[in-house]
Amino acid sequence: MNNFSEMSLNILGSGKAVEQFDYQLKKAVENCLDPNTDTDFNRVIQLKVTIKPSPDRKDAALFFQTTAKLAPDSAGGDHIFLSKGKAYVQDMEQMTFEEMEEEQRIALLKGE
Repeated sequence: MNNFSEMSLNILGSGKAVEQFDYQLKKAVENCLDPNTDTDFNRVIQLKVTIKPSPDRKDAALFFQTTAKLAPDSAGGDHIFLSKGKAYVQDMEQMTFEEMEEEQRIALLKGE
């Protein structure tokens, strides 16, 4: 025997519609908390429900889909140094050339 319940967002797709929305909401909140994203960018979550009635209008096909528009990562950049056919980037947590011992500087300049 089939059990029917009155239609509700909570039971669409056996709860999958709400599950999908909650997943996108979690992603949007994580995106808001990400320091690499722009705080001026609005995050948008959409739940699209499409209902297609049958010709005799006795039943209908129902489709749902959630989508999220999140802020992209902020642009990044760095300064590279080119020498002897290679590219180098300075690690800001690494010691500078001036902080190196003289023998380390000589080895670096020789490419060792």
